[in-house]
Amino acid sequence: EVMFAIFNGFCAWRAFSWAINFIPSTLRMTLPFVFAFFFGYRALDNLTALLELHRVDKNSRLAWKLFEERLYTDNRARYMEVRPGRTLCVIHLCPEPKSPPPKGLIFFIHGSMARLGQFDAQIKYFFHEQNYEVVAYDFFGMGRSPKSTKIPRAYSTAAHTADMIALYNRVVMERGGSAPLPVHVVGHSFGCSQALRLGLHAFTSSPAVAFKLSSITLLGAGIPSAEKKRAIQQIFGLPLSVLRLLHPFLSTGFRERALDANTIRDGLARPLDSVSGQLLRYVDATSGVNPMHVVSPFYLQSDFICQKEVARLAVLAKLNACRFALITGESDQLCPVDSAQEILEWLDLPRSSLHLIEAASHQVMQEKPSQVNAIMLEVMSGSKRE
Repeated sequence: EVMFAIFNGFCAWRAFSWAINFIPSTLRMTLPFVFAFFFGYRALDNLTALLELHRVDKNSRLAWKLFEERLYTDNRARYMEVRPGRTLCVIHLCPEPKSPPPKGLIFFIHGSMARLGQFDAQIKYFFHEQNYEVVAYDFFGMGRSPKSTKIPRAYSTAAHTADMIALYNRVVMERGGSAPLPVHVVGHSFGCSQALRLGLHAFTSSPAVAFKLSSITLLGAGIPSAEKKRAIQQIFGLPLSVLRLLHPFLSTGFRERALDANTIRDGLARPLDSVSGQLLRYVDATSGVNPMHVVSPFYLQSDFICQKEVARLAVLAKLNACRFALITGESDQLCPVDSAQEILEWLDLPRSSLHLIEAASHQVMQEKPSQVNAIMLEVMSGSKRE
C-alpha cells in the first residue's frame, strides 16, 4: 500500500508538471502567490477557530461560575423545542399549587447576542418576592441554547421572532381554561423591538391572548438609524477569521458603552469584592462567549420594528388599555435617551412613560436593579407612576 501511494504521488506530480507547461508564463508566475494565499487563509481560519473555541469555553465556564450555575439550576432551566428543529433553553417559574395565585406572568426577552442571565435580579424579585409567574429564555445560538448549526438563516431576526411567538403562545395557551392572567412583556435593547412585535402579535391573534397583555416595559430601548445599521453590517460582514481576531476589541468597546463609567471604575478597582466588579466580569465573560458563526449572521440579518408597525400597535394597545414604560440609563451610549424618546413619540399614548436612571447605562437593569424593579412593579400594577 505504501508503494502504491508513492507511485500515485509520483504520477500526480508528473501530470502536474506536464500540465503546467500549457499555462502562460505570466499566469504561471502568479500560481505560487495564489497557493500561498489560499493555504495561508485556510491556516488563519483554522487557527482563529481554535483560539475562538478556547475563548468561548473559558468565558462560558466563567459566566457559569459567576451567576449562571445558581440561576439555571435553582430555577430549573430546561430545553424546550418550540418549533421543529428549534430548541431553546427556557426558565418557566410558577408558584406552588398551594400558594396564592400569581399576580401576573412576566415574559422576558433579552437583547442582541445576550442571555437570560441579564434578568437575574428581576427574576429573583418578581418570582420570589412578588409572586409573579416568570418566563425567560435564551435565543437560539445564545446563552445556553444550542448554537452548533453553521446555517446563517438560523440566526436571522425572522427565525428569532418565530421562536419567540411560538414560545409565548405555548406559555399562554398552557394555562388552558384557568382564569385570565395579566401578561407583562419586558424587553431589553434589541429585545425591545421584539417585545413590540410580540405585542402586535398578541393583539392581532385570538381575543383570549390579547385580553391578557397588560403592559410592555422596554429597557435600554432604541431603534438604530440607517447609517448605524450600515456601519454594523460593514463590520460584521468581514471574514470570520478577521472577526475572531477583532473579538477582544469589540468586547472592550461594548463594555465601555454598555456600563456607566462609575460602574467600570469601581469594578476595576475592586474586581472581586464589589457588586460592580462581579457585574464587570460577567459582562466581559458573556460578551466573549459568543462564537462568530452566530454573531456575524445575526447582525447581518438584524431587523427592527418600524414606525408604522409601532403606530399600529399603539392603536391596538389603546383599545386594550395596555400600559407602556421605557426605562433608560442616563449614560447609555448604545441606545441614548433620544432614541428612547423617539419610540415614546411613536407610541404617542397617554398610558406610556419614560424613566431615566442616574449613574446607569445600557445594562440599566443590572446596574440599578432595585430602581428598575420598583418602576416595573408600579407599571405592572397600574399605579400612579405609569
